[in-house]
Amino acid sequence: MTIHLELTPKQANYVLETLCVRFGLCIPPEDWRQIEDDPPRTVDGFVRAVFMAEGLDPDHPVHQGLLRASHEAVAKHFKAFSRGRGA
Repeated sequence: MTIHLELTPKQANYVLETLCVRFGLCIPPEDWRQIEDDPPRTVDGFVRAVFMAEGLDPDHPVHQGLLRASHEAVAKHFKAFSRGRGA
């Protein structure tokens, strides 16, 4: 099931902080602001945007473990936000 959700900048910032702290995906400030101001509306889109900003190819086999773990973390946030919980 794909969750389509329009995140607020505060929610997007919370997800970006999670990806930075838990997985080391600390993207440059300019990219951070862009994603925060206009976040992708799907989990996959959000994770891919962060990977691309980090200079990682989300389709490269070497990144699949990190991609999966990041996807799971972002999905948890999207589900919580869709239920009115979280940031």
